[in-house]
Amino acid sequence: MLVGSLAITLNLMSVALLAFFIGVVVLSVSAPLCFSKLSHFTFRIRKLALWLLATGPWWIGAICVAIFWPRVEGGLFASWIANFAHWHHADLFTFTSWHGLTLLVCSLILTWMLVVIVIQSRKKSLSMDNLLELCDTNEMPNHNSHQVYSLQLTIPTAFTSGLLSPKVYLTTALQKQVDQQALDIIIQHELAHVRAYDPLFKMIFALFCRFYPKSVNNILMQHYSLLTEQMADHAVTHFHDSLNVAQTLINVAKLQQKLPINCDGMQLSYFANEQISQRVYRLVSPLEKTPVLALVVAIAAFIGAPLFAVSTVDSFHHFIETFFTH
Repeated sequence: MLVGSLAITLNLMSVALLAFFIGVVVLSVSAPLCFSKLSHFTFRIRKLALWLLATGPWWIGAICVAIFWPRVEGGLFASWIANFAHWHHADLFTFTSWHGLTLLVCSLILTWMLVVIVIQSRKKSLSMDNLLELCDTNEMPNHNSHQVYSLQLTIPTAFTSGLLSPKVYLTTALQKQVDQQALDIIIQHELAHVRAYDPLFKMIFALFCRFYPKSVNNILMQHYSLLTEQMADHAVTHFHDSLNVAQTLINVAKLQQKLPINCDGMQLSYFANEQISQRVYRLVSPLEKTPVLALVVAIAAFIGAPLFAVSTVDSFHHFIETFFTH
């Protein structure tokens, strides 16, 4: 048995891990409702909402730790917190108790998931590095200070790759099949990904999403990919008419109908890779502001999630203590 600060730390870690997995379950169940409303939000609000969903289990765990953190008794805030959620003898920790079992099992699961994520991410990164090494690349000048490269491939595609120093790649096949205006639209689109460091943030976002069930993970990534593409499309409208951008999307999508490259790489941002109809619709019908009701509902949901997790952790704690020795 441990007593004192170390015991408090281990108990809080067990709270955080338990709240983390409760958060995964709660957000996985409520995610479909959130996804159905995302199209009503502006780009900025959608981006914030998606990041809150992706990182939800982490900040839910952090909030639970903050609420269960031992406080000096007597204060009004401390009294309210104690009535809402409290942890009996938080300064005692036994490895053979359910606290210890929770900490051990959750830690093993979390560690295993992190190892799998790192290995898979490394494999994808090496695959892209090998592709770029095997292909003949030449820098295309006259595109500001950014690096735009021509890639010797017979596949008509364009993409942005790289984390801290992203670069734009356009295949020679694509350059031969589009006119000069369309080529500039494609380049400006990819440069928007470069300025936003989209490959880097897409990888980070994907890492957070991997802790969700596969179905939720896939939908989160689809929504985030769509958002980054729509934001890059919008950036191009500062240089070209939105209808011309939309037409270029359609034309390139037709060229890529038989594209054999996997467009779901975490460190890539492709032009015209998916969800073309939604991107074209947003180009011709831009959303000026988020409806107030949708915003209020979203805020209420994000406030309610950690409170529900805290209540569940507290109820689970008391349930165990009622039937088993602590």
